[in-house]
Amino acid sequence: MNTWSAASTTSSWADEATFFRWGMEASPHAMLPFNESGRVRLAEAGEFPPGHPERIRLAEEAETIFSAGLEIRADEWVITSVDRLQGNLGVATALFYQGLLDVAEDAYRQILDHWPGSFQALHGLGSCLAERGLAELEAGRTDAGVALLESALVEHTGALEGAPDWSAAMHAKGLVLVRLGRAAEALPLLERAAAIEPDERGFVFDLAQAYWEAGRMDSFAALIQDILDRERDPRQRAEVLFRAGALGIARAEGLLPQGQAAYRPVLEAALDSFQRAVREDPQRYDALQGVASCYEMGGQPELALGPARQAFQARPFEFIFAQTLFRLQAAAGRFEEARQTLEIWLRAAPEEDPARPFVVQTLRELQGPR
Repeated sequence: MNTWSAASTTSSWADEATFFRWGMEASPHAMLPFNESGRVRLAEAGEFPPGHPERIRLAEEAETIFSAGLEIRADEWVITSVDRLQGNLGVATALFYQGLLDVAEDAYRQILDHWPGSFQALHGLGSCLAERGLAELEAGRTDAGVALLESALVEHTGALEGAPDWSAAMHAKGLVLVRLGRAAEALPLLERAAAIEPDERGFVFDLAQAYWEAGRMDSFAALIQDILDRERDPRQRAEVLFRAGALGIARAEGLLPQGQAAYRPVLEAALDSFQRAVREDPQRYDALQGVASCYEMGGQPELALGPARQAFQARPFEFIFAQTLFRLQAAAGRFEEARQTLEIWLRAAPEEDPARPFVVQTLRELQGPR
């Protein structure tokens, strides 16, 4: 009996990418190696955040590979419906990874026209709608954003009906509920997704945020501490602490109108998280920026100057770092230092940075009478 399988032979190759690339050359009329090679590229692309050039490059490669597989003629070679479904899903997902949401959405809808029960396509369509909804919300178009998120919720619900134990669909639906302000409803889904995939850091982080949004501070603190207890990599520990600090400072800002008694404990906890993040990873300059922001929000600008200056010196092209340091220097009457900060940023920042006109105008104003 022939027991040969891809799983039993890939170990003799350098890696999956090499193996499936060889498969495309050795069996150019079989879709499996094309689909698997594209899958490997998408997995590599997924290691990078949205918009990252490497994510886009790898996703473009994946799209090319999946598309090549789909060109194999089913009337001449043995091609199954499952092969073609996976190839089409691969193309749609590659488009999504490239940030081409409208094109990806159309691709997922075309898949559902041919395979109405595809829970993967429902999940992909829901993800496109959710991303578009978030963009609308960020642009201040609340009604349009909420409508898209509600549509995404329908698609993710359909995906879960087809695959009730699929952690990715649970996580996606839970995130949409959080964005709709329904964190309490999201928690069972996010908790189950994190329980199924305890090593999926994004699932755990998003569960922590949902606890925060739902006002379950004890659960949030316990989860963060559990992550820190299990994590030994200082950089990963710094990431956990930074996220906790970012949530804390955002909540403290919302509590400012209620007075010091309301916001001060939250702000101090955020400051502690940012400081611990820097101790774990001294190159977390975003955490240094967080330290400066906490001091500034707490009415201690003199303590904010040091970490703000250190963060800016390390990354002078970051506008938010330059803006914070400039604001602190100007408020302290250090106008010459403030001017130099903006000039340094102009030299370091990309030419296409949208903040350039604002910075140039501010420098002109600084040259006038004070």
